Formats: sequence, structure tokens, C-alpha cells
Amino acid sequence: MPHWKEKMDFILDTVHRLGPNNTNRPRQIIVQFTGRIFRDELWRSTKQHPVCRELNIRFSEDLSKEDREARLAVWPKVEQARKAGIKTVFKGPYAFINGHCVTP
Repeated sequence: MPHWKEKMDFILDTVHRLGPNNTNRPRQIIVQFTGRIFRDELWRSTKQHPVCRELNIRFSEDLSKEDREARLAVWPKVEQARKAGIKTVFKGPYAFINGHCVTP
């Protein structure tokens, strides 16, 4: 996001790495934005960006343990729907298939 260069102090709140620094893999990074609008803009602009695809850089929410478990519980239904070509989305711990909330 080159146009953010001059406003970085206003846009980013905190940035830190996760986990120990003793693995051969790059560590995940937590980025906290000052506003949701900045996060959403970054996600939209990087989703199909060739540099992110080439370097395998992805952005996702940092979910709580409970939210991750809730998503895992409904994942088989979501996966089946996606294979069938049905639109599915996650919002926090909730999964929606064709706009209807899915329960385990």
C-alpha cells in the first residue's frame, strides 16, 4: 500500500510476531489497525495481488480458540457446499451457506 507510506503511524496500531524464533518457517505476524476501514482496504487490495500470490502471503482474522473450534465444527458442511459451487462465507465463528447460518 504505497499511498499509506506517509500515514503509517495513523493507520497501524501495533505489529508483532507470534511463536518462537527457532523454526525454519517464517513466523506469523499480528497487525492491529486503528480502524476496520484500513484492514478491509488491505484485504481487498492484496487478495488477488500477484506479489502476494507469488510469495504465498495471506491475511486472515486472529480468532479466539472458541471461534476456531466453532469454525472447525461446521467446516465439513462448508467444504461440501463449496465443492457443489454454493456461496459460503465465514463471519467470525459463524458460517453462512447461501445467506443462512450453519450449525454443527
